[in-house]
Amino acid sequence: MMNKKPAVGILETDVLVIGGGGAGMMAALAASRKGCRVTLVDKGIPSKECATLMAKQLAASGPWSFPEDSPGKHREDTLVSGCFINDRALVDVFVNQAASVIEELEAMGMLFEREPSGKTFFSGGQPPGHSYPRSLTYKETTGKMIVDALRRQAFRKGIPLISDRLVTHLLTANGRIQGVLLWNIAGGEIEEIQCEALILATGGCGQLYPMTSNPEQSTGDGYILGYEAGLELVDMEMFQFYPVSLVCPKFLRGLNINFRGRLLNSRMERFMEKADPVNLENVTRDRLSQGIYREIKMGLGSPCGGVYLQAADFDPEFFEKRYPTEYRYCLEAGIDLKTDLVEVAPAAHFMMGGLKIDPRCRTEIDGLFAAGEITGGLHGANRLANNALMEIFVFGKIAGQGASECALNGKKGSPSPAQIDEAKGEIKRILESKKRPIRGVQLKETIRQVMWEKVGVIRRVSELREGVDRLKTIREDLLPRLGVELSHRSYNRDAIEALEACSMVNLALLIAQSALMRLESRGAHCLEDFPEQNDQEYLKNVVVRKKGDGEAGLQLRAQD
Repeated sequence: MMNKKPAVGILETDVLVIGGGGAGMMAALAASRKGCRVTLVDKGIPSKECATLMAKQLAASGPWSFPEDSPGKHREDTLVSGCFINDRALVDVFVNQAASVIEELEAMGMLFEREPSGKTFFSGGQPPGHSYPRSLTYKETTGKMIVDALRRQAFRKGIPLISDRLVTHLLTANGRIQGVLLWNIAGGEIEEIQCEALILATGGCGQLYPMTSNPEQSTGDGYILGYEAGLELVDMEMFQFYPVSLVCPKFLRGLNINFRGRLLNSRMERFMEKADPVNLENVTRDRLSQGIYREIKMGLGSPCGGVYLQAADFDPEFFEKRYPTEYRYCLEAGIDLKTDLVEVAPAAHFMMGGLKIDPRCRTEIDGLFAAGEITGGLHGANRLANNALMEIFVFGKIAGQGASECALNGKKGSPSPAQIDEAKGEIKRILESKKRPIRGVQLKETIRQVMWEKVGVIRRVSELREGVDRLKTIREDLLPRLGVELSHRSYNRDAIEALEACSMVNLALLIAQSALMRLESRGAHCLEDFPEQNDQEYLKNVVVRKKGDGEAGLQLRAQD
């Protein structure tokens, strides 16, 4: 259990996990097996407000696979999808450890669907980019079932799961992690947690865009925590959009639709016949998103700003059985996916880039580990469907094991009072009263509009430059005007929005600046000025690190 220290407002633990999704829960369990005191904190309710809940399948090759399939084939598919800028060491770990992690999840109570014989798993299908059907599933609730199983294990282990804590600063000393400062959302106060090792598992940043499949708390806090602490980020220009997401009605905006049908523009033309006459809509997510986006930009979109999806060549009974929640949500909104045309468009879905880690999930700061969507390198320029859910469990386990070993063998230290005072001062300046204040919620909407218009599915150099300029103006002119109404402190939404907005504008700027470094089109990064993939100059990663003057230092780095 976590112990209170003598100083008021300071807590202590061996391993601290930030993030209550699949990666964080898996990491906490792995760390606890070594006898460490493990504590998990989350901005919302651990395991209840994460992207993992919505995941439907996970990809892994193992004894259940087609005879021709293998980890090597999975590796090849992942590299091809990532346009070969993946970190090959991470890919090797991922494909080779996936099968044993599946067995571990089953031992925890996650029973994947099996064929009647019970010897092989029921395959959830063969998404584009996979050479064989290797997607395991439990109906449509795979993510929820796994997270529930992990949560039960955490309760049995006695791991404290602490809600409503927004981490604002990482505390370090002599190149080693010492703890964090955080905003207690429930209490409306600053707290400190000291630790021997820390795991960042804060998930993605889909809330940077006006339409996303991500939960509300996916504002990218972890990326900026690492960046401000001096860590490298890699491939931040690579953002995946889920191509077929509802745009209306508004309360279902961003809901992913999982069946393939005919995509039609406002002229009722099947426009993917132009983009890919052989595969049509059966292409990877990057290419399908780009095809849809072009029709919208050409003025051939639907009234709500999307295109039309028409059910075609699929068994409606199967769809209703496999995705009953999706079908029910739409039916209750007056949409029958079996018969109606529905309006869809690309929604922000997954960040391929992130904190640079090694195969043991270590960062450059001693004692600081990272796992899940917050990390970069595994997916390269494009993520294969169902690789993300598998990723968080493979690397969550590795991060937990590494953090526990580090905590047990580490040297005790503590952050300097000066560092803590400076961090607390930054938080207080954000939350103090201002003249002509702007609210965090307003600032977020401004950031989202810039990102969609200037750093979206299809990019242009001139628009990226405009986006960088506008984001710098927001950072320099609007951030200092952030105002918070502090008539009450407990669950103050203004305070949360303001703290998140600070991270979002800085993260958005890093993404736009990284995109300007890659003057080619590769995977999810589609640059109209340079439509071809240029391996001679850009078979490299874009790496960004904070410079001494506070600005971003960017470089192209060749694969090792």
